[in-house]
Amino acid sequence: MASTVKLRDRDKKRLDELRAKLLLQGISLNQEELLAKLVDLGENFLLIDTLPMRKLSQKKKESILKRGFDLGVTSEETIDSELYGSG
Repeated sequence: MASTVKLRDRDKKRLDELRAKLLLQGISLNQEELLAKLVDLGENFLLIDTLPMRKLSQKKKESILKRGFDLGVTSEETIDSELYGSG
């Protein structure tokens, strides 16, 4: 079931520009598909702000902070090449 959506001229232009940018990246969507994706994105984005969040206990915070990460063998002499690659 198709409906008509009224857009301001500048919003229509922005929508067309977004479609063109996506097309340059190999993503071809018609206006209806793009608007549906934007609505999905908006719903998902807003959902994050409405989720109930529980505070972490001090014990849980400490547990998370104590976790280590194995970054392999590193030294002061080799850190630059390890981070930025050999140059």
